[in-house]
Amino acid sequence: MNQSCATTRHLTVAFEQCNPIVGDITANVEAILSAARQAVAAGADIVVFSELSLVGYPPEDLLFRTDLRPAVERALVRLCDAR
Repeated sequence: MNQSCATTRHLTVAFEQCNPIVGDITANVEAILSAARQAVAAGADIVVFSELSLVGYPPEDLLFRTDLRPAVERALVRLCDAR
């Protein structure tokens, strides 16, 4: 193996556990962004959150609301656009 090609890159993954509020997608996005920024500032390359971090757990009847999906989609766009 050519030594000039043998480089090692370390990937730091942070696993974050927030306390999401069921149905409060706006507050949950803010909590996710805050935790992600702190993790990145501490050196994380990737930040992983648990399932249902956006809508909260357990979502129960919230899943039947027609406005849930568009709200989650807007939240995902906001998260993707955040720096």
